[in-house]
Amino acid sequence: MAKLSSFKASGGGNVLEQLAFRCKGDSMTDSFGNTITSENVTAYQSGQTTSWTKVNGSEIAYTPPATATKVIYEFRMQIGWHSGTHNIGHFQIYVGSTAVTDTYHTSGGYYREDELVLTAVFDINSSHSDSDADAQYASWTSDKTLATYGRGYSTSNYWYKWHMTQYSNGGGTDVFSAPKLIITALK
Repeated sequence: MAKLSSFKASGGGNVLEQLAFRCKGDSMTDSFGNTITSENVTAYQSGQTTSWTKVNGSEIAYTPPATATKVIYEFRMQIGWHSGTHNIGHFQIYVGSTAVTDTYHTSGGYYREDELVLTAVFDINSSHSDSDADAQYASWTSDKTLATYGRGYSTSNYWYKWHMTQYSNGGGTDVFSAPKLIITALK
C-alpha cells in the first residue's frame, strides 16, 4: 500500500469560484472583482407564518464566471422547536419570485432541533431553455437573486424558530446561531 505522501494532486479541479458567508454582514470578492456582502443576521426569526417568507441571511444576487456549467447554492440554518412539542416547517429555494421545483423540503418532528441544509444545483448549458423553476439556463450572464423561503405548517402550534436553538449546554437556554451561505461555480 502506498504512503499518503506518495499521492500527488492532479491540479485544476472543477471549482471555478466558491464564496462562503457567515451571514453577519461579511463580504467576499467574486471573480469579476465585485464585492458581495451577506445579509447581517443578528437575531432569530419566527417561522410562525403560513405565507412563504424569505429566510433572513439566505439571499444573494449572483453571476457565475462565464465558463461555469453548474452553480450550487447551499444555505445552512439552525431550526429549533418553540413552545409546542411537534414542529413542522416547509422550505424552498427561489430564483427571484419563482420557486425551484425540486428544492421543496419539509422538516418535522417532536422537539426537533437541527442544522437544516437546503441545496439547489443550477445547470448552465446552451441546449437548455431558461427556466427558474427547473434550475436550468442556456446562459447566465447577469445577477440572479437566489434565496430560501420558509413557512410553518400552521400558525397555532406547528412551526420552528429559525436561527435559534431551544436548548443548549444541558439546559433550556436559547442560543442564536447565524446562518451560513455558500455558493459554488463549477466548470
